[in-house]
Amino acid sequence: MQHLLKLFLSVGLSAILLISCKKDHEPDTTVVALGTITGKIVAANHTTAIRVATVFINSSGKSYITHSDTNGAFTLEAPAGNMHVTIQTGDGSMFRTEMDIVITEGQTTAIASQPVQLTRWPTLPIYPVFMTRSKIY
Repeated sequence: MQHLLKLFLSVGLSAILLISCKKDHEPDTTVVALGTITGKIVAANHTTAIRVATVFINSSGKSYITHSDTNGAFTLEAPAGNMHVTIQTGDGSMFRTEMDIVITEGQTTAIASQPVQLTRWPTLPIYPVFMTRSKIY
């Protein structure tokens, strides 16, 4: 009798376990048509190359990111179509440039005919400066 009870419990628990398991999500197999953009990033003086600037595009919940090299040059493979490109240093709070570009599938597009100037972002926070006078005792 105990043997039948154990068998019944084992079968019942196995059935509950199988029913309660959710199907694993299938990997996203959507094929995205890609193109390439290239460019060079310079400072406000139009000559000093900006190295290690971040260049990125966010599209359909995915980020496509690259960094400029020591000469300020970059290459980024991203989805084809009308895209919004952000170029920045650090977290982008100081220097950032944004632009729209059309990326053509299977082709390389220069982001601009001239190097892209990385500009000071206009919404910089203003921090008050407090000056104190020290006394020497």
